Amino acid sequence: EIVSGKKNGKGGTIATIKTQNTAIRALLCSRLMVGCSQSPSSSLIRAAARGNTAAVQRLIKAGADGNYATKDGTTALMAAADKGHTDTALALIKAGANPNHADEDGYKAGAELIRAAYRGHTNTALALIIKAGANNINHADKYSDTALILATKEGHTDIALALIKAGANLNHANKYGTSPLYTSAAAEEKDSVEL
Repeated sequence: EIVSGKKNGKGGTIATIKTQNTAIRALLCSRLMVGCSQSPSSSLIRAAARGNTAAVQRLIKAGADGNYATKDGTTALMAAADKGHTDTALALIKAGANPNHADEDGYKAGAELIRAAYRGHTNTALALIIKAGANNINHADKYSDTALILATKEGHTDIALALIKAGANLNHANKYGTSPLYTSAAAEEKDSVEL
């Protein structure tokens, strides 16, 4: 509700201020292309999943938490990596997003790299390996699958080669006892086997 004619002590009226705030909020919502009813940190995850790097940068500059995680542990960086939005992932890392985020159980640590490797997002996976450091390169998910196992299983040889060069463990076996070599052979990925 707009109240008019009442001085606010800052040189304007309450009506003017409420109108300006509504207009600014509408403009921001339309420009950021994210849900306006969400917190800035929740909106950050949505913008990252869409690959809207400019919105991500604006939200972080406005105070959104780059390491905010949803109830299931998903962060903006995980959302960007999962969709292959390399520029967005790099912007988040530059702004201080933790590429080794872990939920309460430690399950999600390194999930960004695992997601990018599994989905075949070569540029994103390489950016995470190079820019984010390789300290999560051998992280395993709840099945003990590493990024290397998933990359070889899916036939993403460029990612597998980059992971090997960065020091990924070739002998790691998942909870079913399969290694990257076995996984790629079972999936009949000749190029991965020849690495």
